[in-house]
Amino acid sequence: MGFTMPATTTQMNVRIDTVIKAAGDAALRERGISPTELIRSLWTKVARRDSAGDKVLRLLQDAPTSQDDSVRQQRLELVRSSSQLVEQELRSLGISPAPLAYDPARSDEDVLYEALSDRMRERGTL
Repeated sequence: MGFTMPATTTQMNVRIDTVIKAAGDAALRERGISPTELIRSLWTKVARRDSAGDKVLRLLQDAPTSQDDSVRQQRLELVRSSSQLVEQELRSLGISPAPLAYDPARSDEDVLYEALSDRMRERGTL
């Protein structure tokens, strides 16, 4: 059973970085497809909720590999240890260090949400 396009359509508006948009448009042009055709095809595949849609979603998720996670953990440990070294050095100079903004208990999603909320408040959209 195929998925057919309904008789009515909906317009979608998205915000995207100008440079990424231009690069994506050029790549699509080289392949002979318009952004609208790509989005229609993408939404159709995802809407089917079958293996093709699952494959599309997995491609878009950019799930980190265990190696990526290992590198991330190493970098976080470097941040933690360097923060501790800075704090020790400040104390040795008689300076009471202010609490650092880095909080390992906060998830990346929490930090991103807070940053986006702050930005929206600055623009008066929240």
